[in-house]
Amino acid sequence: MKKFFLIYIAFVIAIALAGIVLYIRQPVTSYVDTRSVAVDLNEVHSLYVQGKDEEADMKADQIIRSLKNSNARGYKSPAPLLVSGVGIVVVTAAFSYIYISILKPFNKLTGFADNVARGDMDIPLEYDKSTLFGKFTWAFDRMRQNVKNSRQSEVEAIENNKTVIAALSHDIRTPVSSIRAYAEALEAGMAQTPEERAKYISVILSKCDEVTRLTDDMLLHSLSDMDRLSVEITRNDIIALASKTALELDCTFEDKTGTEELFVMSDPMRVIQIIENLVRNARKYAGTDVSVLLEKDNDYAYVSVRDMGEGIPDKDLPFVFDKFYRGSNTGASEGSGLGLFIVKYLITKMKGEVRAFNSKPGLTVKFSLPLS
Repeated sequence: MKKFFLIYIAFVIAIALAGIVLYIRQPVTSYVDTRSVAVDLNEVHSLYVQGKDEEADMKADQIIRSLKNSNARGYKSPAPLLVSGVGIVVVTAAFSYIYISILKPFNKLTGFADNVARGDMDIPLEYDKSTLFGKFTWAFDRMRQNVKNSRQSEVEAIENNKTVIAALSHDIRTPVSSIRAYAEALEAGMAQTPEERAKYISVILSKCDEVTRLTDDMLLHSLSDMDRLSVEITRNDIIALASKTALELDCTFEDKTGTEELFVMSDPMRVIQIIENLVRNARKYAGTDVSVLLEKDNDYAYVSVRDMGEGIPDKDLPFVFDKFYRGSNTGASEGSGLGLFIVKYLITKMKGEVRAFNSKPGLTVKFSLPLS
């Protein structure tokens, strides 16, 4: 900024000096009243024509003296000074425009950039769209707002990921505890027959698969990439699938389909995961026995998981499947609020639907799968 004003002062001084020098160096111009001289010369001519030579000579001498006096009163033109003054005004106007339209906004932008570089995103950038930098400064301020919002979103995402990882890690404890319990039972010789040992081993392997799924989901959710939750749809018997899962989870199972087999299009591993999530969720928050009910109509099979607790407030029902939702009555129970969100996502991928409603007593979560 100092250089700018020094350049301006240098221009003004140069123009002023140029005007003064030109004014001083111009020749002096004599002032002569040409009308008066013409009248006097005509009078001299008339006197000579009339033969009054002496009188004519005297008049001529008088004219000569008058002309000499006029040379003594010569003058210089003020044009160089006027041009110099106009130049100073033009230069002042040009420098003022440059300062107001370019340098001043640029200085503001420089100070704003320094604040952003220091990490201060709360000070807005004042801008005037009428200046040359107006749109640029406006875009720069929008960039500040976007960076600020991105930082806030990043902080929230980090906190959400921490919550997800902590909650899913907690959920892993359940199958790990079952694996340990069955393994200790095998070690203690509690399984007396080959059939019992095979059952214990089958449960251990099933729980290992559950741990694998949970750890995979923990990684995927930490990356916020739900689309990578794979679903491989095949034709399978929902009666065998639901009854086996309910038995392993020690739940009451009721089949109202009236058939021995009922085939649906689904991913059997994901159906097991859905039922396990619903049962664990019910036991965690209701603390009661949980039942599994299977029904059907012409197009769908319906699986209902019901607890016998207090249910949830009606105002919360529309939001139970939202990501990171935790009901207002969950108290100090741990959890990320991802269980029901995962359930809805997987059921939707399998072309089914899910809803939750209070059964008085208890809460029922009912999902559908298309019949094969």
